[in-house]
Amino acid sequence: MIRQQFDQILTELEINRLANDETRQVPLFQPTEVAVTVTYISANGASPLASRQGIERTHPQTEIRFTNGPGAGKADQDQAPGVPLPSGTARVYQADSTGSPRLIGEDRIPHTPVGETVKLQTGRAFDITIERRQTAFSRLDADQKLFESAYAITVKNAKTREAKVRIVESLPGDWEILSENTPHQKPTANRAVWPLTVPAGGEVNLTYTVRVRL
Repeated sequence: MIRQQFDQILTELEINRLANDETRQVPLFQPTEVAVTVTYISANGASPLASRQGIERTHPQTEIRFTNGPGAGKADQDQAPGVPLPSGTARVYQADSTGSPRLIGEDRIPHTPVGETVKLQTGRAFDITIERRQTAFSRLDADQKLFESAYAITVKNAKTREAKVRIVESLPGDWEILSENTPHQKPTANRAVWPLTVPAGGEVNLTYTVRVRL
């Protein structure tokens, strides 16, 4: 079905025959506005099985999502883009202070039929800083199969707008969050996720304690 959709759109683009060795670029669709969501993702292993010293500073990955289908853009638009998107490199531009487009990142997308979500990871956001510190660690049994670790994570946002940040912790074994100042989500058996909203020019602190049984 997907192959048929792409064959159809490529056939529609064959306006004229190409001469030998000729290369021609044609648009797949007219420019349109698409509603997007931007999330900054910090995915790290919490390493709750060992003691760690000091502060670890990282920058989150920028993730842009939009839906390829009717209703994805403004209410008066039927399609946004609303056509099958072939695999390839998608480039993201942002207007600078003069209004000129500036490349801010690129990513490859797979063949994407109408109605599916497109996800682009365009690089790290260096104006968002995540500081991680282990505040406590203990082994609870002689067999070294039961551990407790506590963490303090500070997310600093130097942007002029608020930022949606997801702290994603990879946790081994059979784990349990004993305490936290923000509720977590558990999308998979080995991941805990904390969605945070960080105000412009501000910071948010996350603390949690985890117990792990191997």
